[in-house]
Amino acid sequence: MDPRIDSFLRGRSRGFLRALAIVLIGGIGLLDFVTGYDLSLSLFYLAPVALLAWYDTPRTSHLASFLSALVWLAANVLVVAPSRLTPSLALWNTAIRLGFFLIVAQLLSSLRTAHEVERDLARTDPLTGAYNGRAFRELLRLELLRSQRMGYPLSLIYLDMDNFKSLNDRRGHAQGDALLQAVGGALGQGLRATDVVGRLGGDEFTILLPDVDREQAGVVAAKLRSILTDAINSIDAGVSASMGVITCQSQPPDVEALISAADSLMYEAKRRGRDLIQQGNFDSAS
Repeated sequence: MDPRIDSFLRGRSRGFLRALAIVLIGGIGLLDFVTGYDLSLSLFYLAPVALLAWYDTPRTSHLASFLSALVWLAANVLVVAPSRLTPSLALWNTAIRLGFFLIVAQLLSSLRTAHEVERDLARTDPLTGAYNGRAFRELLRLELLRSQRMGYPLSLIYLDMDNFKSLNDRRGHAQGDALLQAVGGALGQGLRATDVVGRLGGDEFTILLPDVDREQAGVVAAKLRSILTDAINSIDAGVSASMGVITCQSQPPDVEALISAADSLMYEAKRRGRDLIQQGNFDSAS
């Protein structure tokens, strides 16, 4: 499918998609009636069924299958003499078409689900559920462009575990993984739906805070620190978290420059004694 058509359909509401499917079914039924019984248009009814199977829900695609079968039946009953289309023959043909429509709808719905799972796996870290480095950078790049266009501030938190290596050495990598999972879960609990958590690798996490200024970012970081302390202590009290918090007020930098600035602030927090929050604006930290 043309990417432009796919993008257009993905951006439409469910009500629009359902209305479009009904219009298509009605139009195909009318054409079916005009062309007569001898010219089969059954295949064209798959278009609205496939539309809803891929862009809406399995339930609506199944309903479209039933509606398509009924419209096909109505269109053909009106143009075929009773001697040619007996009730038993009409029922059989309708059942065959309905079964065909339902099978295609189910196959497409299952394929879409598998596609979405594969897409999510390619964008998320399987251990923590956070976005992986590549996906996080893509989202950050888009948010930088949006903040520049709209003129609102943007903040980024770079978080690194203190003494994480010693935990792996003392208690094994299974405990290290458990701690990372706890961190990922804690970060999800302490943020807004619009905030984005990424795992850049190892024990390093980044948190994107759209439309958050320096003061607000400090509040968020302090809240996260409290939540993380409880989560980390449930695994190992010898580990803590150091954070670097960078804020852009205007003219955001590129992705790597912003991440690097937040990373530098995080290392400054480690140099100051660990388990601390170090804040700065991009201009002063660059």
